[in-house]
Amino acid sequence: MTQKIVICGILLLCCSAKNGPGQQMPMPAAQAARINALRQRAEQGDAKAQADLGGMYRQGAGVKQDYSEALHWLRKAANQGNSAGRFELGQMYLEGQGVDQNYVEAARWLGCPELDKEIISSCQFTDVPQEARSLLLREKCDRSSVDSGLAVKLQNGETPAYQVCCHWPPHGLCNAVVIARINGKWKDVTISPGGAEGFDRCIFFLPLKGQHNGFHDVCLPNQCTVDPGSYAKSCVPEVWQFSDGRYHAVPSSAAASSH
Repeated sequence: MTQKIVICGILLLCCSAKNGPGQQMPMPAAQAARINALRQRAEQGDAKAQADLGGMYRQGAGVKQDYSEALHWLRKAANQGNSAGRFELGQMYLEGQGVDQNYVEAARWLGCPELDKEIISSCQFTDVPQEARSLLLREKCDRSSVDSGLAVKLQNGETPAYQVCCHWPPHGLCNAVVIARINGKWKDVTISPGGAEGFDRCIFFLPLKGQHNGFHDVCLPNQCTVDPGSYAKSCVPEVWQFSDGRYHAVPSSAAASSH
């Protein structure tokens, strides 16, 4: 089955303690007690508690943002194989938060094959071409969503592909699609069935060095295949490879061995 690493749960514990950027409100006693209990479990070696506490320090949720503390707890969780800890630690290396930006370490902790640093660093949010917008509207994407997207160079050549949030649900991540220009025409190349959720600045959508049929492979570290009951130990990120006109999913271990 496919599951997604959810980091929002870390924020839900303490989001009410923030009063705007850089401002901290007095913490209710019950909430402070929950955080203290979480810290105690983390200090006793509970990997999930370590990941939750590290995520709180990374986001500044209920505690003062502190990348050093975040790294401390996330590394402990990640070293125990906790998937959420590995994911957040990998994101910190990817974004250079509290550490030097390091794509090799990011790939290691995220569980992705070799990342393409040049493509990832060139991703930019920009206007979607008019012809491509027409395709998105034909595919029933929200009219308010089709004007802008994340341009990413998945193919050789000048024309980038675009990641676009097709639908925004009332809660949670957006339903995203990938469109590319093939033989002069724009086409939806998103994996089918299933699609993807929550593209964000090539953070959840990571182009790889490997290529298939003229398109770079892509790693989605927040979407992974797991065995029921073993999520904390065996979350394998999904990798997209291009064939027969669109992307198809393979486990990242299989993608790495094919390069």
